[in-house]
Amino acid sequence: MLGYTHDQIEQTLFNDELGIAARALQANKNPGEVIYNLAKQRGYAVKAAAPAATPAEQIAKTADVQARSMTLSSGGGSPVPVTLDARTVARMSEKEFAALMAKNPEALEKLMMG
Repeated sequence: MLGYTHDQIEQTLFNDELGIAARALQANKNPGEVIYNLAKQRGYAVKAAAPAATPAEQIAKTADVQARSMTLSSGGGSPVPVTLDARTVARMSEKEFAALMAKNPEALEKLMMG
């Protein structure tokens, strides 16, 4: 409506996410939790749970997921490195974020400093 290009919209959203994540980290808060709470304030609601699957459906789904999850890295190779950016940090669970902080705090500091 406002005449922004797709790239301009993406960049604006990225900058907003980066700013939220930076402020959250400066306040010693989990960026993912902060963004989730903002989403809830803006009307996001968790969808109702689907009806429970039968045991046969659960087995079929598990087999399908296992078949789809076979990758080159699951065969003993090295995992593909994940690019650390504000969007990735914002989408982490508290557990994932804590693990990243413990394992590689320098990467987060580098991200915040640009």
